[in-house]
Amino acid sequence: MEVKYLDSLYLDDFLTLFEKKMSSQNPLKLEQLSDGVIIPLIEKQGMAYAGVLNASSESVKSANFEPLNHLDGYGLSAEILEEINLDNLSFMEGSFIYLGRIRNHWGHFLMDSVSRLWPVLENENKNIEQAQFIYFGEEIKSQSIIRFFELLGINKTQLHYISRPTRFSQLTVPQAAFIPGKMVHEKFLLPFNQIIKQLQLPENQQPTKIYLSRAKLKGINEWGEPAIEKCFEKNGFQIIYPETLSLDEQIKWLQSADTIACLSGTLAHTLVFAKQATRLIVINKSYKRENYRQSGIDEIKKLQVTYIDSHISLAPVFAGGPFWIKKSPNLTRFIKDNQWLETEEFQDHRYRILFQMLGKIILLYVRIFRGSRKNPVKVINTYNLYQDKIKLSQLFNFYFPLIFKK
Repeated sequence: MEVKYLDSLYLDDFLTLFEKKMSSQNPLKLEQLSDGVIIPLIEKQGMAYAGVLNASSESVKSANFEPLNHLDGYGLSAEILEEINLDNLSFMEGSFIYLGRIRNHWGHFLMDSVSRLWPVLENENKNIEQAQFIYFGEEIKSQSIIRFFELLGINKTQLHYISRPTRFSQLTVPQAAFIPGKMVHEKFLLPFNQIIKQLQLPENQQPTKIYLSRAKLKGINEWGEPAIEKCFEKNGFQIIYPETLSLDEQIKWLQSADTIACLSGTLAHTLVFAKQATRLIVINKSYKRENYRQSGIDEIKKLQVTYIDSHISLAPVFAGGPFWIKKSPNLTRFIKDNQWLETEEFQDHRYRILFQMLGKIILLYVRIFRGSRKNPVKVINTYNLYQDKIKLSQLFNFYFPLIFKK
């Protein structure tokens, strides 16, 4: 991992996470339950609760999902169980495999929702077409997610969504092979490797360099990526807009590339479909670089990663921005060190972007506090955001002068 193109500000936080070794060789557990009960998603006071009970109404710990950021996880508490009437449950006859929570967000689906598929993939003699799966959260609507399961030999009729507590005559609970920010097991890669094999990609493809762009996405709260995109295009990268491609096409591009570049965020998660030891260049769009889902992918795929800070961060914001991606001294040094072609000066709309960004930040904070009284989720999010209040002056003093640097 190359970090010499990162700003010194809060660098220690990033290194603490990304230098942590998460690969585990411990055998993964597989629990077989008779009369197991699934408690699907319950959201309360900004927390998500869900999980599995055995026939004795005891919580099955391996069914919980406990990543580094607890707000992205779920489990069961004694208080929640007291509110559930276990005498009035739905019932499903048959044998089912527990998948846990699924969301129709592609990047989060890849990281959080496929890590319990390993039992039906590790043995090629198993008849996956007969397996039945149970999930909760959001009913699957994403065509990419549907196609993902199809490529594994799983059709939509095998995926059963539940929205209320349900008892099952037979329930298999696999341990998650990936707990973002904590542990990753080699079996996590089984579904991705199986899909690559299923697509029968040609061997000895001409190596390519690709840049995965978000520039054509509508409704995103970002400025500046087209200029970064032009820089990579001038230096031999083919620009790919993943949302315009089918899943099969995306995977073929990822498999053909020897070097992949993208902005920080969930796009880099798709490198689970890339070749082992692919070179990855990540342009950070925020001072908050601790993408705890990505660190495990970097490790298990042995990615050769260069992280580059190239942004203006004037205040703490959430994952949805606003973000200002701007050619930085870090990116300039990277270009020179790699003997790349320099691009002409980016179109200079700095003052317009500055006022737009400040307006978005003010509006964000006003909405948070105005809605926090009615929405407990926003109360917790507001608290987390304002833990950064001590950094506000540091951020402004560090990044504001960079606005005026060429």
